[in-house]
Amino acid sequence: MQLETRLRRITTTLRRVPGGVLVGEKIRKRFGRTARKLTVNDFDGDLTMHLDLGEHMQSQIFWHGSYSRNILYLLRKILRPGMTFVDGGANVGEISLVAAKRVGPSGRVLAFEPVDAFADQLQRHRDDNRLDNIEILRMGLSDQPGTAPLYLAESAYADGTHHDGLGTLFLSDVRSRQAATIPLVTLDAMLDGAPPDLMKLDIEGAELAALHGARDLLSRGAPDLIIEIGRDTCRAAGYDMEDILAFLEPYGYVFHRIGRKGALRAITAADLGRFQNVYCARS
Repeated sequence: MQLETRLRRITTTLRRVPGGVLVGEKIRKRFGRTARKLTVNDFDGDLTMHLDLGEHMQSQIFWHGSYSRNILYLLRKILRPGMTFVDGGANVGEISLVAAKRVGPSGRVLAFEPVDAFADQLQRHRDDNRLDNIEILRMGLSDQPGTAPLYLAESAYADGTHHDGLGTLFLSDVRSRQAATIPLVTLDAMLDGAPPDLMKLDIEGAELAALHGARDLLSRGAPDLIIEIGRDTCRAAGYDMEDILAFLEPYGYVFHRIGRKGALRAITAADLGRFQNVYCARS
């Protein structure tokens, strides 16, 4: 058995012990500068994922069992067989895989991932796990169709890993390396007026534009939303965090910060911090 696999048994166990994550983080960072790619077969209990230990998000999944831990807890609570789930910014599929298991063969997952390397990895994960209810859409989301450059950070993350999941449509001092030109679509056009049950948007500042491109869906069915809202990415895109909540309020939404193990706490625009994941539900 490989050293990393033996150590992973320790770090995933420590993740459940108070303070144990700190030990796991030391081990994760120790291997963060490697280019090792390893396979796990117990993601979400029984799923297979192929993970790059030198990539920030994937290293978290390998060493700690998940990256979007609190969101995954929430999805396990609210998704049911037959539901339709939209994953905006699907990356390698951590959230899409969990959602696909919960909605089952009668349900549907639309995974939007415009970066080919991630979409290829997501497709492998879908096929290896026989989750045929995941539809992979190699497109970005915006308020109108077209194309746009995608920018990444020039330098490695502070822990030595590269965080390629931070691709953004908005050039900034932090993200200035053009990685690709991607196609853009609107949610209204792609879903053709049929509202999903739940949408997650984590698209590095393009969240507000994607919502503008979903006006028809919001008017017809007001699906629940999970939105990553960060001060820096919103400002890079030319708007304030509060603008997302102000756009959604007329559709009847109320807002909750997603906390530990998916716990929800009601918030208003005044409660927004530098970064948070927000659950938006129809009141």
